[in-house]
Amino acid sequence: MREPFADTEVHGALVNSGSIRFNQNVGTGATLTARFVEETFPYSVALYLVELSGSDVRRMIELGGTDWPGSGHWLQTSGFVYRHNGPTSAISDIHVQTADGLAPLDDAATYRLVTTGYLIDKNMGDQDGYGDILSMDDVVEHPANKTELKPLVRAKLEAAGEAGVMMTHEGRICSATRADAVCLLTE
Repeated sequence: MREPFADTEVHGALVNSGSIRFNQNVGTGATLTARFVEETFPYSVALYLVELSGSDVRRMIELGGTDWPGSGHWLQTSGFVYRHNGPTSAISDIHVQTADGLAPLDDAATYRLVTTGYLIDKNMGDQDGYGDILSMDDVVEHPANKTELKPLVRAKLEAAGEAGVMMTHEGRICSATRADAVCLLTE
């Protein structure tokens, strides 16, 4: 999601899980077909660059953790590390990944994020509850706005070829109840 906006500083990306219909485990070495991509992204997922205050980023990530598990408003995130307490749905210790390491989310700072049209456009539906936080007014002019996610994913998979793709940021969402789980937070 962040690659089309690589010419500007982008702190992270947020997409509601309802925009990605990925309801299966994919084992190591599995072949991802065109059908898999079509089923994963059955709807248009247009990308936009937005500017939000740290307090609004916090509200979004905290909202994403409510009604866990099984809600479409759980956020898939990039650029953030935080703790999630499954039994209480609480989110805490939100940090931003920077070139210098992790920095606590600053409520007074301004962050540039990539997100989806669904989360910012009130004409697209209920916005999974994010409409009180995010709107088209938050969009920053950029030539990559309205880029569709599905072709980007397809191109990334095709470019990877037989080598495939691997998750490289394990431990970004830390379990507050499982001390043995991988976690990038050291506190």
